[in-house]
Amino acid sequence: MNLELSVTNILVLVTCLVSYSCFQNPELKSRLLHYPYQEKRSGEFYRWISSGFIHGDGMHLLFNMIVLYQFGNLAEKFYVLEYGEIIGRNLYLLVYLATILFADIPSYLKHKDNPRYSSLGASGGTSGIMIIYCMYAPWAMFAFPPIPAILFAILFIFYSSFASKRAASDGIDHQAHFWGAMFGIATTLVFLPRLGPIFIDQLFSILN
Repeated sequence: MNLELSVTNILVLVTCLVSYSCFQNPELKSRLLHYPYQEKRSGEFYRWISSGFIHGDGMHLLFNMIVLYQFGNLAEKFYVLEYGEIIGRNLYLLVYLATILFADIPSYLKHKDNPRYSSLGASGGTSGIMIIYCMYAPWAMFAFPPIPAILFAILFIFYSSFASKRAASDGIDHQAHFWGAMFGIATTLVFLPRLGPIFIDQLFSILN
């Protein structure tokens, strides 16, 4: 599935093209990023989606697209197996976009009166997609860092929650990471219920 024109690969391509365009055009970037202060006053809630297709720099883009490419194609495959080719791919796309949107809502509520806050990036969406892999193969080893997927997910969620409460000044919306992962768990249990028992079996298989 890696080389076919999957929804995931199209998302990667579109995100790269839009992000690159914003690298060249700061004005376009400012119109697309998540800016709660502006959203509240002008109703530009399209930013909840558009901000997921732009990035701060090349490394930010590269990291998110590697995660989306690696885990997104697997997640898309699960949706196709569960719902068929057309419905499965379209549902996967809707879930990905909904995860980006949902992940931006908490930061909107928190910063809607803060003119200095803005954020961007696909991290909320990719966090939700990554969770599907962690549920499917919790003990599979990540290449980097070299730890089991379930441990990475726990540490990732814990750190994102901790960093968001501290209002980290690194320019990263850690709330989006956390809520993207939470939404990923919820949508997986709703739309891919077979992964629930698989996750439980795999989780306790280490005891056998």
